[in-house]
Parts: sequence; structure tokens; C-alpha cells
Amino acid sequence: MEKHSVAICFVHHAIAGLRARGIAPEPVLQAAGIAPALLAVPQARVSAASYSALWLEVAAALDDEFFGQDSRRMKCGSFAMLCHAVAGSKTLAQGLERVVRYFGLLLDDIGV
Repeated sequence: MEKHSVAICFVHHAIAGLRARGIAPEPVLQAAGIAPALLAVPQARVSAASYSALWLEVAAALDDEFFGQDSRRMKCGSFAMLCHAVAGSKTLAQGLERVVRYFGLLLDDIGV
């Protein structure tokens, strides 16, 4: 197994939201440095850097940092704001409470 790589099955999951919305995944994959032909190779792996780039590309294409996993999208920038809210927490418990409240405000289908 290649060190610092990600199995292609995770790439399939990452682009599922694109396909569900009728968005062709090929341009997004190419922008992330992933050859679309790799999707047909069950044992393929992609670099961690390419996978990270893919997540950013998918989020931008959907304007959803939750990648279509909820009926309400989590607009780009939402996660950064969550990080700002949590960074000021005095305790781990307070940080976790903020995370739970934040996701409760943004998402309808998934609860924490």
C-alpha cells in the first residue's frame, strides 16, 4: 500500500454528491489532479494531496462543505466559521457544545 494515499472508494464517495446533482465529476477530478480513468480501477489509490484538493473542488462545485449529505447545504466558509467559534472555547466540553449547536443550526437531516 502506498504511504500517504487514499483508496479510490473514497474518491467515489467524494464525487457522489456531484453525480446526484447531475454535475459531471471529470472536470472536478482533473482539477484535483486525479485521472478520471482511475475510477474504473478498484485497487487504485490517489495521493493524500490530490484527495484533499478533491474535497475542496467538490465543496466549491456544490457550494456545500457537507458534500450533499444533508438536504440543506453547508455553504462554503461554514466550516471556517465553526473553527473560529470553537477556537475560543475554554474547555473541550465547551468546544464540543459549540460544535453540536452549530451543526444543529446548519443541518436538518443529521444530528449530533
